[in-house]
Amino acid sequence: MFYYEASGRNGVRVAPTMVLSDGERIELTHLVRSKLTSVRLVQRARIVLLAAKGQQNKAIAEQLGLGRVQVARW
Repeated sequence: MFYYEASGRNGVRVAPTMVLSDGERIELTHLVRSKLTSVRLVQRARIVLLAAKGQQNKAIAEQLGLGRVQVARW
């Protein structure tokens, strides 16, 4: 199961680092590549995979053509 590692100083809000197991990464990649997966689920899987690579919400939003608020939910 994935977990978050939060970090920050002086009360500044910092996006937590997401850590995925190999199995979770494989499953999410499978969802993204499957032609049977709904568009919404593919978007969510892509967000999680990019966040796990350490990308910030703003960069993920720009890359996927989504809003930062939408990315921050996942």
